[in-house]
Amino acid sequence: MTEIKDRTVILTDKQIGQKITRIAHQILENNFQEKSVIIMGIHGEGYVLAKRIVTILESIAEFDMELFDVNMDKKNPLTSGFNTDV
Repeated sequence: MTEIKDRTVILTDKQIGQKITRIAHQILENNFQEKSVIIMGIHGEGYVLAKRIVTILESIAEFDMELFDVNMDKKNPLTSGFNTDV
């Protein structure tokens, strides 16, 4: 870990990129025989992460992918239901 001006950095940008790449490869390894895969991310940062994973998958996977942005009440997820935006 590295400390930067009173903050502790758990992962560097490079390490985060490596973790995201590993997640994409794990998705491919677990679904390589599928014709299509749906990737969903919770609206906001979850969707940003999902988009990064899809970008990597597009370069390594042969299956079709659909990306969905999930909108829900994050403070009350079980009672609010959720909507997806294509």
